Amino acid sequence: MTEWTEDQDPYEVLGLTQGHESTETQIKKAYRLLALKKHPDKQPNNPNAAAEFHPIQRAFDLLSDAKARAALDDLYRAKAARKAREAGQSEKRRKMREDLEKREGAYQTARNDEQRARNKLKEELNRLRQKEVERRANHAAEVSLAFAQATAHSHQQQQYQADASASAAEYQPAAPPQITQELLRTLKVTWDKHSSSYSVDELKQIMGKHGAVEDIVLVESKKRRRAAPWL
Repeated sequence: MTEWTEDQDPYEVLGLTQGHESTETQIKKAYRLLALKKHPDKQPNNPNAAAEFHPIQRAFDLLSDAKARAALDDLYRAKAARKAREAGQSEKRRKMREDLEKREGAYQTARNDEQRARNKLKEELNRLRQKEVERRANHAAEVSLAFAQATAHSHQQQQYQADASASAAEYQPAAPPQITQELLRTLKVTWDKHSSSYSVDELKQIMGKHGAVEDIVLVESKKRRRAAPWL
């Protein structure tokens, strides 16, 4: 999750005109509608699809987390209260008030609520960022384990094929097992794309720890909507 700035309103990114009054159901619905149009899987020919969808995903992650959303709403309310106070005064009186507050050291006090809300939001964003790092690390470990298990199973199948060929040698000539060997060297690993997505280079790096990887082909399953690399 990249750095959030105050000029980026997550509610506006998701098209939620109700702002902080939006319900969880409305937030999820708005995200799903945008994902159907903007998700990279829906725009395979758009090289900028991932970058364009990132603000939408980031806004949803922030608003779907109760603590982060509460911190954001507190900041917006504090800013709105300050603007309301300033709007009720003339320009001349506003300048006089600001000068007086600065001289008396009260200017910072007037902004304490806003600053506290801003600091709280920063803490929650850092927590979400760390949570995303941990989730991706755990998922990469799961993919690596699945690949290791598939590799071990493939080795067992190759040994079984070799034993079967040796037993049948006296009854029939051994035909070149080119296709069979290709299939035995092919592994299929699946994962839920809603949890994480990987590029070919990332998969090669993860799976290369367990042996040589000649090639990787990413295939999307229409039934389960899972990504499945063929190696």
